[in-house]
Amino acid sequence: MFTNAIRTGGHIATLLEDIAKDIIETRSLKRELVTNTKAYTMFIMFMVILGTPLLLSISLAFLQNMLTLQPERPVETSFSGTSGLISEIKITLPFMTKISIIFLVITGFLSGVLMGVIKEGSFFYGTRYTPAIIISSVILFFILNYLVSGFLA
Repeated sequence: MFTNAIRTGGHIATLLEDIAKDIIETRSLKRELVTNTKAYTMFIMFMVILGTPLLLSISLAFLQNMLTLQPERPVETSFSGTSGLISEIKITLPFMTKISIIFLVITGFLSGVLMGVIKEGSFFYGTRYTPAIIISSVILFFILNYLVSGFLA
């Protein structure tokens, strides 16, 4: 560009100023992109580590309250044409606790991978965050489950 400007008789000072403005604008956009990426990863971490265990523990406390209000017989359902195939459905608290833990493990793995893709563009970069995310979300789930069930009981 510089040599073309000299050959064509262009204004070198104007050209250099425009290039400098473009460089400054590009750096500003890169800083903004990095800031937005950090905000996205912090939001993902917050939701996976704190939000999901909190909502699951509230759901378990709600289920526990509903089970204490219902009689001790299982729920019977029958559909036209399928009677006898589905005779009883019973959801227990230990079953839902296991499902919640499985959900937290899968969500922790996927969020770690997503964070790796967002930050570095690599699937495997995020797998190093996965164990910490899973362990912290499961531990926080048990703590919040204890606190919420004690609070609502």
